[in-house]
Amino acid sequence: MELHLLFWLQLIKNFKFASESCSRHQKIKLILLLIASTSFEILTLLSGSFNLFHILYFQIL
Repeated sequence: MELHLLFWLQLIKNFKFASESCSRHQKIKLILLLIASTSFEILTLLSGSFNLFHILYFQIL
């Protein structure tokens, strides 16, 4: 559970930092990434395979 919270805190921190210093086009990409990450988290929680999907997610990034 701590890993889950750290993941979200890091995601929000990165989003805030990046949104302060990027163009409008990049901000749209960041918002879409945040939406995709949120959707991904919901799917992993619903599937019950939280650890497996996180491993796959970080491999994609």
